[in-house]
Amino acid sequence: TATAAAAAAVHVGGSGAGMAAGSSAADVVSMLTGVFSSPEFFINEYRNLLSGQLLYRSDYDTAREVRTLELLKMRFGENALHACEVMLKDVADSKRINHRVHSVPSPGTSAAPLP
Repeated sequence: TATAAAAAAVHVGGSGAGMAAGSSAADVVSMLTGVFSSPEFFINEYRNLLSGQLLYRSDYDTAREVRTLELLKMRFGENALHACEVMLKDVADSKRINHRVHSVPSPGTSAAPLP
């Protein structure tokens, strides 16, 4: 199904085990985009899957998603995937804010304000 193919795209940026560097990942993206009726449909499915993954994640580790997004941006351009980039930036910002909120200031010092 289209959703399964988009889910496979989410894993394109993985460790690369079994794939040659760079070109094989691009070949996988080309193959997956061929399954969809249009690049816009592929991007919409990818965005929906990424948002679901980020919402249900219990940690802030998005390294794999960032690598995948960078590969997809090379294929589709920055503008097409801007919403995905914003989601990943929001997770990074949430990680930073959460760390600041939960860090305990040293006795006798005041917590620095958030930027």
